[in-house]
Amino acid sequence: MRRKIIYSPLCFLCLCIMLLNCNCNNSGSEKVATSDTIGEFASSAYTVTNGNVKTTISTDTAALGRLISLKYYHPRSVKFLYSFIDNSGTADRSVPGPSDYTLQAVLYFDSATFQSIVTDYMKPDWVSPHYTKEEFNFSWLDTTVKKELLQTDSSYHGHIDLFWNEPNNPNCHTWMLHNKLLLHQFSQ
Repeated sequence: MRRKIIYSPLCFLCLCIMLLNCNCNNSGSEKVATSDTIGEFASSAYTVTNGNVKTTISTDTAALGRLISLKYYHPRSVKFLYSFIDNSGTADRSVPGPSDYTLQAVLYFDSATFQSIVTDYMKPDWVSPHYTKEEFNFSWLDTTVKKELLQTDSSYHGHIDLFWNEPNNPNCHTWMLHNKLLLHQFSQ
């Protein structure tokens, strides 16, 4: 009989600690995608909602095609992180405002398609946009892509959006690597 009295308060205490721990982990803590989490969900989409911020990590080319135009060049595979901040006033804001978003993506192409992209990007006489590789050093990038990015020639400064939005979006920045593009697009 005495054992039940000892285990009962102990179980109750453990249950309370677990519930408090769950509440602390979900209250306002921001979850950040890293190379570990993107690898874990490499074959599907993973969405985290935190208040009015919804972040999706995906390898679904069709889903990326709903965010940018893949009309001219279709990648063989993609990885992307899309964060949408709903400022419509229905979530955590009492006053509505414009919603914001950020898209970070890696688009992988076969050699022939990538060569066509390079040729088309080199045709226009554009002034260098002066982007930095640090802008494209996304926290969730695979180690090999990160390494390739960080070893990019320092005279290269990226490209503006020529193909990925219609009309062209000045807030869509492009960085070329070997048979892949990094895109960083954001709301105004």
